[in-house]
Amino acid sequence: MSFTVGVARCGDYRRENVSRAVAEAVDRAGGMPETACRDALVKANLLSPAEPEMAVTTHPEVVRAVAAEIQKRFGARVHIADNPGFICTDTADLFKKTKIDETAALDGVSYGLLADRGFREAGPGTFKALAARPA
Repeated sequence: MSFTVGVARCGDYRRENVSRAVAEAVDRAGGMPETACRDALVKANLLSPAEPEMAVTTHPEVVRAVAAEIQKRFGARVHIADNPGFICTDTADLFKKTKIDETAALDGVSYGLLADRGFREAGPGTFKALAARPA
């Protein structure tokens, strides 16, 4: 099975440019898979509590643009989450420094650690697969 990947150039992190690039990349990939789900997870790389300028985590404007595309295309509730790559004792600091707290506040999405929601083992019959569009 193969998949189509969409790529778009973006020369900076200005909101309008990132939003355009994300929408263009999604369109070039043939759109997002159809789903009836009303909840979506954006798994941002939140490796450590570092400012966006350090380029350690997914830039908050990219996360915001992806969340906005999901909301626009599906009307889904979006939750931004990850587990840091090291022992993080101050999760508020993680979300503040990475600016994910501002991203969620601006767009009406929620955020938190994946570990806060608990874990479930997924296997055949325990999850709903999205329809993929082979290339």
